[in-house]
Amino acid sequence: MRPYIHNCTCLDLFAGSGALGLEAASLGAAQVTLVDSNREIIEALSANVGLLKAENCQVVHSRAEHFLRSAQSPYDVIFLDPPYKQPKLLEITLESLYRGGLIGGHIYLEAEHEKLLHDLCERFRLSITRTTSAGTTHSVLAES
Repeated sequence: MRPYIHNCTCLDLFAGSGALGLEAASLGAAQVTLVDSNREIIEALSANVGLLKAENCQVVHSRAEHFLRSAQSPYDVIFLDPPYKQPKLLEITLESLYRGGLIGGHIYLEAEHEKLLHDLCERFRLSITRTTSAGTTHSVLAES
């Protein structure tokens, strides 16, 4: 991901720990938006952003679908790592991103089932540039 991040706008839609978004911020992203619906997670993310003095990060407390309805500009890099127990969220989120014209380049998808990732990339005409897996976690980096 390193060559795609510098000076980009990034969206970490199911931020959780914020690892993906905060790493993007440290790699020189122009702007990183970290979104999560859990208030405790948002408080921890806000504290971490403050500790790291990551002025290029914005933390947003919102459900993904609500956030996407109000988003207006495409993101250069999008990280989608929803809870594995809700695999349908990947499909729903990709549909919203496409409808809103929010995919401006690369998208990182993570899920428990590799086939799901490949099927979604095919359905949404995403070109896979890299795949990885570790244990039960599978991921793809794709571009629109």
